[in-house]
Amino acid sequence: MWSKSYCLLVVLALFWSPASAHDPATPAGLWQTIKPESGKATALVRISEQAGVWNAVIVDLLDPLIAKNARCKLCTGENKDAAIIGLTLMWGLRASTDAGDLWVGGKILEPYEGKIYDVQVKLQGKTLMVRGYLGTPFFGKTQHWLRME
Repeated sequence: MWSKSYCLLVVLALFWSPASAHDPATPAGLWQTIKPESGKATALVRISEQAGVWNAVIVDLLDPLIAKNARCKLCTGENKDAAIIGLTLMWGLRASTDAGDLWVGGKILEPYEGKIYDVQVKLQGKTLMVRGYLGTPFFGKTQHWLRME
């Protein structure tokens, strides 16, 4: 029979793992992107932080109309013809000094257009408001991403 301490360790391991270890007050973790026009899930994106800078990588494509081996054909530079899965989608975000739930100063890639926009993200519970824009956030578009872990 298993000891009580062994059972406790197993239970703790199930609830605390590196994959699920994230601070819910930050954008760290796995997010499901939602297409604004249709409301359908399009991808899974993992956001992580290193030295105060936040980046996001596409880890899976969910839209059945997009092949898993899709490439960033309209991208330029190092992303030209890169696989979309594994592509850095968002980079350079830093926590705002004005608001604890806002990250600013980054860039976001629209992989199907090959265009790069300025981006800011705002955390609202289990929803991440991702606003891509040119010049000022006033002239932009917001997507709602849902936290998966």
